Amino acid sequence: MTAQKMEGEGGTAKEPERLQEDTVTENAKTGDDIAYSAIDPEEDALNASETIRDMAVGLVGCAVLLAAAGFVFAVGGDAVRWALGVLLGACVAGLMLRHLYVSVDRALDMDGEHASKYMKKSAVLRLLMAGAALAVSAFFPQVFHIFGVLLGVLCLKFTAYLQPLTHKAIKYLSKGR
Repeated sequence: MTAQKMEGEGGTAKEPERLQEDTVTENAKTGDDIAYSAIDPEEDALNASETIRDMAVGLVGCAVLLAAAGFVFAVGGDAVRWALGVLLGACVAGLMLRHLYVSVDRALDMDGEHASKYMKKSAVLRLLMAGAALAVSAFFPQVFHIFGVLLGVLCLKFTAYLQPLTHKAIKYLSKGR
């Protein structure tokens, strides 16, 4: 873009939003091709729902593996407490995943400043959810194993890292049908 297009009336620089709008308008008048990527909202929503599905499947798989490990390595009645702790943590992680999806979806419809504030509030709410699960396990140690709850909540982090692998596995398994 030339310096002439970047300067507005009176030789002052235009704001970025206004500059983009003017450039698009100028290109439309002159017939120049506008090069930008158009995002199909339906395809974008499908990709987001696939990612959430992949993460949910990974979350369940991670929770099952952790609960099974608890049954193998736990001593006495701790196996049931461990499994209940992992179950509580995984349920809270599922709620946190759903909340993350809804929060991002809503934030995309907001302007930048409001979206930033909204996402910060949403992140704090998810932290409070995790804290509440740990508090429940601390208040009821005879029912929930606190480390099981912690690892159940952390399953969300594990599944986020493993989502590409989970996606490939689901795609491979669904091809056979």
